[in-house]
Amino acid sequence: MQTFALIGRDPKDRDATLLERQKRVDRFVESNATRAVGYVSSPPLRAAVDVALTLGRPLLLTGEPGSGKTLAAYWLAAQLGLPVSHVHRFQVRSDSRARDACYQFDAVSWFRDSQIPGKAVEKSDFVTPEALGKAFGWLGGEDATPISC
Repeated sequence: MQTFALIGRDPKDRDATLLERQKRVDRFVESNATRAVGYVSSPPLRAAVDVALTLGRPLLLTGEPGSGKTLAAYWLAAQLGLPVSHVHRFQVRSDSRARDACYQFDAVSWFRDSQIPGKAVEKSDFVTPEALGKAFGWLGGEDATPISC
């Protein structure tokens, strides 16, 4: 059996070590996209999907931890032939606000850059879309004015 140790390796080999670790872990973990193949959707979920598709609006999945929201999203993406990049995830925390699902504003970087004399700083350069903003089609960058969520 081959010995394997991550501790004590040369820091210069960090990337190679992390890649080796990830390969070993991947053998034991299925991706959400792979697991979603066997997902069994409920009639109410299919009805909600039909309504969202008919109206051309995003579908926000909510529920208790472990209830299958992530697998449902990956299952739906597979059913519609969409790449997994179309699945927008947002991790809710106890201090999350509705605005956090729409966009994030990097106030620290904005404040740092605004202190440089003579430099015009646009706040829109420090705004990035989050899951709900992306779902409504806001891409950030040139289109950096946040939508009203």
